[in-house]
Formats: sequence, C-alpha cells, structure tokens
Amino acid sequence: MSAVDLESDVVIVGSGMGGGTTAYALAKKGVNVLVLERGDRLPNEKENWGPKEIFVDKRYKSNEVWVDLNGKEFAAGVHFYVGGNTKLYGAALPRLREKDFEEVKHLEGVSKAWPFTYWDLEPYYVEAEKMYKVHSNSGEDPTEPRRSEPFPFPAIPHEPYVLELAKRLKKAGVTPHSNSMGIDLGETGKCIRCKTCDGFVCRKGAKSDAEMNAINPALLTGKVKLQTRAEVVKIELTADGKRVDYLLVNGPDGQYKVRGKKFVLSCGAVLTAALLLKSKSKQAPNGVANSSDLVGRNFMMHVNTHIAAFDWKRKNDVTFQKTLSFADWYFDG
Repeated sequence: MSAVDLESDVVIVGSGMGGGTTAYALAKKGVNVLVLERGDRLPNEKENWGPKEIFVDKRYKSNEVWVDLNGKEFAAGVHFYVGGNTKLYGAALPRLREKDFEEVKHLEGVSKAWPFTYWDLEPYYVEAEKMYKVHSNSGEDPTEPRRSEPFPFPAIPHEPYVLELAKRLKKAGVTPHSNSMGIDLGETGKCIRCKTCDGFVCRKGAKSDAEMNAINPALLTGKVKLQTRAEVVKIELTADGKRVDYLLVNGPDGQYKVRGKKFVLSCGAVLTAALLLKSKSKQAPNGVANSSDLVGRNFMMHVNTHIAAFDWKRKNDVTFQKTLSFADWYFDG
C-alpha cells in the first residue's frame, strides 16, 4: 500500500497537552481538524506500573539520540505516543503567577515581559482546569495568582503522614499548600490513589493526560481525525514564502504530503524548534519563521535542585504521595 496525501481545515502536529487541547477546542467550534502524531497509542499492560521497566529499562522513552553543542550524544528522554509526554507526567497542573508575565530581573539579567498578561490567559486557565479536572484549594498558597473562579474540584486529601509533615512545616514557618493535580477522583472517578502515578502510565485512565482528556473526547465529536505513526520531517512553503504549502510526512507506507488552511505546531518546545530549523529553503534560509535567528535559542527546561529527606526512625507508609507543596520562595528564592 502506498501513502496517501491528506488535507484538513486545521492540521495539528503533535497530540500532547498543547496539540490535544487545541484539537478539542476547535472541534467544539465545528472545525475539521487533523492531528498528526509521530507515535502510536501506548498499550495498557502490566509494565505500565513496573518501576524497573519505567526507570531502569526506560521502556516507553524514545531511543532517539540527540547531539549537544560539543557533538556529544545523549538520550533524548522524550515519549512519542498519543498524548505525548503527559502519558507519564505527574499530573501537577499549577498556573503561572501574574508576575511571571511581567519583566523579571534576575542575577543573570532581565527576562522581558510577555506580549500579553496573565489576565489575557486567565479565562483559558479556567476552562483548562475544568477540562483536566484539576483538584486544589484556593487561598492556601501565598504566591498563587488571583482567580476569576475557584478550582473546579477540591484538593486531594493528605494521607496522615503527609498531614503531619504539613503541620511540622507550618511550625517551622513554611506555608504548605495542596498541589494542583489533574486526576479523575471522586465517587464516580477512576482514580484509586495508587503508588504508580507520578512517572508511570495510568492503567485506569484516571490521570488527566492529553489522550484521555483531550484527544479521545475530540475524536468523539466527529470533527477530528488522528493520524498516528506520522512523523513530520519538513515544512514546505509556497513560492512567495508567505504561507505553508504542505507538510512532508514519513509514515509506515512511505512519504506523503498534508495540506491545510491553518497549521499548528505543537510537538514540544525542542522538536517544534527543530522542525522549523530543518525546514530551510530558498524562501526561508534560516528555517521557517526564523528571520530573527532566535528559533531554538534561549530555551530552558526545568531548573531544579532535588533534595530528599529521610526519617530513619519511621517507615514511609504513604501511598499517594503527591498532594503537598510549598512555594514560599517562588519569587525571591
């Protein structure tokens, strides 16, 4: 069988949190959407909950190798599945703070203000929290941004040991608060509050990932089509360089073209930039949308320091552990 060219009103590259959410939102407006996903459906299997399979064997991570500025190879650490990296994320869905959108001065320099404000995005935060079933309580975190509506679901209750830890933190002058967690919890919910949530695949479909909460509902509208095993390798522009002519896609049956009226690139911060850069042409000598020569630069992933505390006198008997946070030093830590 040879590959067949495809077409849609809107073509979305990537089925993760960004692509899936966009597809569902457009579908509810009656727009015809085609989602291109490099991977396939992640199977529901016993290995989903296997620590060795997940963290040692890296069963679900891509075997793709990337190269750093010095030519050194390293494992990409990405997941190519319907739902993207959200299939194995920890389900924490906090909002950015209002100040994050403003100019911020750091020791290393100045981070310029975003071209829009927190309040421009706030209504969409509200809708996203409903869509992804975010549980938390307002008023606990002193750094939390203002809200036009409360959280759609109450916070996940702390287990006894975590509750005790929260009290000890308060006594030490820290302000603990409930995590903002996207899970299907409640009397009719699928969540069983197991110990294989953060970093694992949810076998119950209870974690609010992009497949369960966006792609699958979008497909049910009849307005969205999902093309799996579809790796977009190049963006081809029209002769005048002002529009996308088509996407060049590698599939199991060969290479084909995908055309659309609008295109959304949502294949992750790194791979979206990589696709733009490798789509060089006469019309776009530096890559698509890169007249500034800034595409792919200044990117920063999670900046964090991991600190683990152990109580040698007591066994940790907590099953669902990810319910507590504190952000006292969010702005000046």
